[in-house]
Amino acid sequence: MAQGKIYTLGISACLLGEKVRFNAGHKRSAFCAETLATQAELIPVCPEVAIGLPVPRKAIRLMHDGDDLRVVPSKGEAGDVDYGPALRDVGKAFMARHPNLDGFVFMNDSPSCGPAHVKTYRANGYQAGRDGVGFFARAVQEINPLLPVEDAGRLNDPAIRENFMVRIGVYRDWRQLNRAPLTAGSLIKFYSPYKYLLMAHSQVAYKQVGRLLANHEQRPVEDVAQDFIEALMAGLKVLADRKGHANVLMHLLGYFKKHLDSDDRQEVLAVIHNYRKGIIPLVTPVTLFQHHLRRAPNAYLQAQKYWQPHAPELGLRSAI
Repeated sequence: MAQGKIYTLGISACLLGEKVRFNAGHKRSAFCAETLATQAELIPVCPEVAIGLPVPRKAIRLMHDGDDLRVVPSKGEAGDVDYGPALRDVGKAFMARHPNLDGFVFMNDSPSCGPAHVKTYRANGYQAGRDGVGFFARAVQEINPLLPVEDAGRLNDPAIRENFMVRIGVYRDWRQLNRAPLTAGSLIKFYSPYKYLLMAHSQVAYKQVGRLLANHEQRPVEDVAQDFIEALMAGLKVLADRKGHANVLMHLLGYFKKHLDSDDRQEVLAVIHNYRKGIIPLVTPVTLFQHHLRRAPNAYLQAQKYWQPHAPELGLRSAI
């Protein structure tokens, strides 16, 4: 990892301004190239160039061939052309070279890089649907189903952007934990600071993880660990809404009942109410809680990742 960077991410090269698209253009993302680049080492790849296609080139698309999909030129007769296997191979090779990724940002709507909802076509040229996955992106996700991935288009949504940063941070910490042999104790210790973060995202996953860890003695630790991280990452993929955050804030308020006078408590309740109603952003109640936590320190609460699951300079919680 580059010095000073927190994460290591794969990224579609066109999102960094590289002119590798079929029309010799790019799809530069300001968030990726300017903001995300301050936090992450970004490893660019253009799978279409990697398989030997020129720049510029004919555009390609996903075409139905019976029950299968092929990657073919978007204009003219497809014939026996299928770039799909080569794109899959590039995905496998990329993951073999970079096994320590914390996440991946893909170009949306791409027959090579789109992670979901890519247009598919019939042989007659008419669109069939939007249920395709780019062949390179599919290979990446099949090799590592836990890897947080997102497409650049969706990252324009503040809530999705914040969610992605949460997930890559958790996955980075999980990879670091796995550098040493796992034990039941290390799993429980790992989860402890993520408890309220998960609660905000998914009550279902929160309860599922709690049951897994409570009954860990009945199964091999390797099996518990796999089920644990799958449940944790799936739960965090659920977007935390205002109701979920407000619920967590009310739970956290319970820890302060001996330390807040009536006026302070009413102020906190009013801020939570205003947040729930959409009047103020999440950063406002979180900042108020952190103020009271400095006045009444609590080691367990201070360790909670909920307060700041990503770099504060990103300002992500000012927009949700």
